[in-house]
Amino acid sequence: MKYDAERLITDLLDLFKTNLNSRITKIQAEKQTLLGANNFDVPQIDDAAWFDALDDRVANFNPYIYYGLNDNTVIEIASAESSDLTAFFTVVLANDGNDPLISRKMLRYIRALQEISSRHFGDIAEASSLIVTTITPKDLKDLDTGTFHKIGGVAIKTAIS
Repeated sequence: MKYDAERLITDLLDLFKTNLNSRITKIQAEKQTLLGANNFDVPQIDDAAWFDALDDRVANFNPYIYYGLNDNTVIEIASAESSDLTAFFTVVLANDGNDPLISRKMLRYIRALQEISSRHFGDIAEASSLIVTTITPKDLKDLDTGTFHKIGGVAIKTAIS
């Protein structure tokens, strides 16, 4: 069976769903040791709060994960075919403008996503080496509700054949 973009997204989704909350917990414990009483909570991701970019469901979660495929470039040399794929996994966190720690929370989520990518990517045998790029936190306005959010995460580029 050919390993394709759909299988890559499914494998990455399983990887992040399995490891994200435990990685957040480890980062929180590290920060608690470092910051003590000055530490703050970073909410866990609900099991149902994962939304594919092609999903039309309303994301009534805070925070939630928004993921999908950015690029899929097919390279054909002679009779061999390879695809360069870029997937993204982002955390979306409501931002009413009154949370002075929101940027630091986003940095912790991004760190968790990066660490999972680097520590567990070998679990996906069909994908070649990867390049993980940070998607720096940005403001996002929900056009349906007018609510502002912060969004940040990782873009993962790999090649499959």
